[in-house]
Amino acid sequence: MGNTRIENINALIKACQNKMVRTEFISNNAVIVDNRFLFINFKTPLNSSSFEKLCNDKDFSFIAFGKHVKIPRYISFLDPNIDKKYKDMGFTVYDSIEDIACEIYRQFENNMPCIIKKNSGSLGVNVFKTGNYDDILSAVNKIFNNDKNYDYLLIASEYIYIKTEYRVVVLNNKIELVYLKDNSGAKFVGNLSPLHFDNSKAVKIMDSKVIKRIEMFLKPLFDNFAINFAGFDIAIDNNNEMYFIEINSSPGFEIYIRDNGYNDIVILYEKMIEYLNKLPK
Repeated sequence: MGNTRIENINALIKACQNKMVRTEFISNNAVIVDNRFLFINFKTPLNSSSFEKLCNDKDFSFIAFGKHVKIPRYISFLDPNIDKKYKDMGFTVYDSIEDIACEIYRQFENNMPCIIKKNSGSLGVNVFKTGNYDDILSAVNKIFNNDKNYDYLLIASEYIYIKTEYRVVVLNNKIELVYLKDNSGAKFVGNLSPLHFDNSKAVKIMDSKVIKRIEMFLKPLFDNFAINFAGFDIAIDNNNEMYFIEINSSPGFEIYIRDNGYNDIVILYEKMIEYLNKLPK
C-alpha cells in the first residue's frame, strides 16, 4: 500500500489507544497488536485462509450460501484456453470464447441486460453490464485476456434492478454496522460498484426495521457458518426482493470514514480486540 497509512489501520490504532493495548508497527500498514495479533492492510487475524478463499471466490460463495439465501441466477464459465490439467474441475468446458459468449446470450437473451464479471474480482474491476451478443463477447474477452486482471473463471448472472444496496459488517455472526451505498445524484464513471460513482456516499442506517430485515435474511447463514468478520453486500430490487450479492473478508472503510468519521469503525476494532484477548494464549 506504499507509505500512506490506510484508514483501517488508523482506526485500529485509535481502538488500541482507547483500550490501552500495545501495538508494534512492522510497516506503515502492518501492526502487531498485544504482542500476538497481526493486522496487515485490510486483513485481520480473525478469518481462516479457507474462509478467505470462500469469500474471494464468487462461485464458491454462491454455491455455499445459495442454499440459505436468495442469490441472482448465474452460470460460471472456465477459460477455454486454460491448461488441460485444470479442466477437470466440474465445469462445462467450451471450445472457444465465442462458444461461451453464445451460451451466455442463449441463457439470458430473454432477460437482458446481464452481468458478466471475473470470479475473484473486487472493487468493481472487470464487471460488465451487457445488453447484446457483442457486449458479451467483449466482456468475456476482457476477463480471459492474459493481463493483470485475468481470471480463469467468469460469472454470468441475471441483472438485478437494484433499488437499494447495503454493506453489512458482521463480527462473530452479529451485525455491527449497516450502511447504504448511496449513489443517488452521483455520476457513473465506468465502474458499476455504487460507491465508485463520483459523489456517492456511505450513509449509516439507523432504521431498526431495515436492520431487522437484513438480520432475518442473513440468519440462515449465521446458523450454518461461523462468520468471524466480513462485509456482506445485500441488495433490494424494485420488487422489494432481497439478494445476497457478495461477501468480502477484508472490507475497507475509507469511504465510510470519509462520510461518517472514525467513531463507528473504532468501536468495531475495539470489539475485535476484546474478542481476540479472550482467546487462549
